[in-house]
Amino acid sequence: FWMSRTGDLYDFSSHPSLREDDAIEATIAATELPRINHIVMLKDMMLLSDGGEWKVAPTTGNTLSYKTISAIKESMIGCSRRIKPMTVGSECIFSTHYEDRLVAISYSAMSEGYDSQDLSVLSQNIFHGNPILQMGYKKNPDSIILCVLTGETVCDGFRLDGGEDNVVGIGDDDRS
Repeated sequence: FWMSRTGDLYDFSSHPSLREDDAIEATIAATELPRINHIVMLKDMMLLSDGGEWKVAPTTGNTLSYKTISAIKESMIGCSRRIKPMTVGSECIFSTHYEDRLVAISYSAMSEGYDSQDLSVLSQNIFHGNPILQMGYKKNPDSIILCVLTGETVCDGFRLDGGEDNVVGIGDDDRS
């Protein structure tokens, strides 16, 4: 992947003797060539690909440069190309590669890395045979992710109550 020079979005040049503000060209060490579908900013820059989620960060200090760049695979879930992920608080919520689940990934100080959580684990029956077409987020009065699905279910919601045990799946039939 490539990153432009510091301060110039469209300049991908570098000097004969490299400088800290030169454009960056980096290779992701993987068994398969990952297609980068989305880039999101959490605590670090995250690359979401078909085959996994990668953290891009400096190896030392706080400055990203050609000398310090590293890409570390944080999970092997895979992200949908078509459906844009959302950043909600300190989490990135995305549809999986097969568009049959919603996953939240966030930084965990305890594990000193990124942890993922399947938000649709309580609603697998709704997603079975009904791929996600689109996602939306409603912040107030409750924090809810809405998904437009194919098939018989038009919408599905996930209330984000802030804990693994508090993820609630809500289908159309449950709404009043």
